[in-house]
Amino acid sequence: TVDKKGLLLYEAAALVAQFQRAKPSLKQEDIVHVYRRHTE
Repeated sequence: TVDKKGLLLYEAAALVAQFQRAKPSLKQEDIVHVYRRHTE
């Protein structure tokens, strides 16, 4: 079975990579904020 939290972390890492490719100027905090909003 896949751990739900582990899956979310994996998805977060993928999202961060996407964001950084799209907007290299984006700061880590901004990415975390967007991710939190995305998963609420």
